[in-house]
Amino acid sequence: MIFLAGGIVKFKIITEILRKRKIKNLCVFDGVKSPWHGGRVNTYVKEFSLSIVKYYNKRNIGFYCTFSNDIIDVTLPKENKILEFLNQNPLNGVIIADDNFREYIRKHYPNLKICLSITYFDSIDVPKNIKELEDKYDYICPRFEMIFNPDFLKVINPKKYKIMLNDTCRYGCKLWKKHFSEISRYNRDNIGDPHKIQECWLNFNPDIPSKYECMDLDINALKKCREIGYENFKISGRELNDQVYTDEIIEYLNLLEKI
Repeated sequence: MIFLAGGIVKFKIITEILRKRKIKNLCVFDGVKSPWHGGRVNTYVKEFSLSIVKYYNKRNIGFYCTFSNDIIDVTLPKENKILEFLNQNPLNGVIIADDNFREYIRKHYPNLKICLSITYFDSIDVPKNIKELEDKYDYICPRFEMIFNPDFLKVINPKKYKIMLNDTCRYGCKLWKKHFSEISRYNRDNIGDPHKIQECWLNFNPDIPSKYECMDLDINALKKCREIGYENFKISGRELNDQVYTDEIIEYLNLLEKI
């Protein structure tokens, strides 16, 4: 399965790509303006769109809503209406980082697929409860540092994992959890400078020769993923400008066709 970022904010670009090429086993994901949103500040997202999700579902494409804030108030009515609508089609799902929220969704919206967000992980070490997480979630998006770790590969079922192809964070970043927690806080209370909160706090050098420093996967790494047994891949970039986004999506779709 390919999970493509920007299902709402990049809708026009995605529909144009879909007109030009047939993509098998596709889902899209995006955040919406909500205190439940995580991963990106709310500045980069739009309101939820019933018509857009219906468009995808009619074409057998699932839509996953990024409700990965680290604190979730399950009483919010607008967000529950979104879950209710998504729950009508088993193609759809949510991306979350709060395990209590997972229990709530399983109880009240049982048709939804649930993916554990990459932002859940506060360390590059293999979690001791990784098999327990596999039992709880339909998909897990692990940190890049884990995906080729021999200790990780010894215990996991690779079919449960969704591998991010273009993670621009720095390898082993010590500010990972703190950064995503601050993004979550901003989306809940809307206080602070969203640009300073969202952008990389380390101001790393994008011209570093090794792409692994920024954790983008090249063709050789993708072939290794296939050999391991990974079947699900995530292409991020919903915050990028339209041209950069388009170029990245096309680049990675082309790479995936080669493996």
